[in-house]
Amino acid sequence: MDLSKFTVKSQATLTEAQNIAVRNQHQAVDVEHLRLALLSQEDGLIPRLFERAKAAPALLQTNVEEELNRIPRSPTTACSRSSSAAAAGDRKFFVRPRSS
Repeated sequence: MDLSKFTVKSQATLTEAQNIAVRNQHQAVDVEHLRLALLSQEDGLIPRLFERAKAAPALLQTNVEEELNRIPRSPTTACSRSSSAAAAGDRKFFVRPRSS
């Protein structure tokens, strides 16, 4: 994935999703990591949309964090240093495809 083709805000969100996966010792970046990154954005569009819909972003964040806690942890994550991944926070990471 070439992050340079994304907007700065999108790059920051993807990088934060990756950071969330690393902090939680997960082997891959998944939908829940991206969802939490979007909900956690200060002045982001997603929290504002949920607020307008009368849904509490903080409650949604808590629910996503609970989902993340159910994902198995790995003492060594798949996120490793790579010079070719400088745009992704200097890490290479795997986005796991979702199976039906």
